[in-house]
Parts: sequence; structure tokens; C-alpha cells
Amino acid sequence: MWITELQSRFLKHPEYLHITINGVHPGFVASGIWDILKNDNGIAERILNFLLRFVAITSQQGSFAITNAATNPVFGPDPKTQGVGQAVGRGGGKYINRIWEAVPKAHCDDPEARSKVWRKLDEELHLEEKGLLTVLGL
Repeated sequence: MWITELQSRFLKHPEYLHITINGVHPGFVASGIWDILKNDNGIAERILNFLLRFVAITSQQGSFAITNAATNPVFGPDPKTQGVGQAVGRGGGKYINRIWEAVPKAHCDDPEARSKVWRKLDEELHLEEKGLLTVLGL
């Protein structure tokens, strides 16, 4: 939701039209983040090891998803609305699951719901007080 809202706010300001932002889910990556759970020598560790061995992808494979999203012209700016980019660019605010664009949850298309997330972030992080909402606002 936040990505979709941020992209829509960029599109409202000519000085930010060139920016394209997407969200990428690389999948279940065996990156080492799970190592903290490997010290109990119990059933949880055995399940985790099984999942990491047979379900997870490597960090390198996970990085391919991010690299693809950053370099694939399809996920780049839409020249019709952003004034830059290649003809195949579809603009930002997309959800990319591994290497494919996926259908986001319905609430991502709800401007009011996205605005609530934006306001909650400001509440928690005090963005307006820090001057970080001067242009993109609440």
C-alpha cells in the first residue's frame, strides 16, 4: 500500500515524475536471517532446516529478483505519464513477486486506505515534524 501511495504522490509533482518505485518480494530466501532460530536443537530447528534446504532460494537467487525489478524496462517509468523511460515501461507502484508482476491486494487500490497508512507512518515516525512531508504531504 505504501509503495502504491508513494508512487501516486510522486506523479502529482513534476520534479518527481522521473522516479519509479516498485515493491519486490524475492521469495523465501536462505539469507542467514534465520540462523538465530537454529540454536534450540528441537523440532523448530529441524523444520527450519528442512524448509531452508528444500523450499528456500539462495541469496543470489533472491538478488536476481531485485536486480530484475531495477533493470527490466517493463518495470520502469511509463513515458506517457512520467515523460521518461522506454515505450514498454508501465510505471511504478507495482508489486513484483520474484520476477513477475503480481496482482496486489484490493486495498492497494483504495486511496483512503493508502492515506491511512501514510498518516500512520507520520504518526509513528514524526515525518512532518522532521520536514519529510513538505512536498509529498499528508
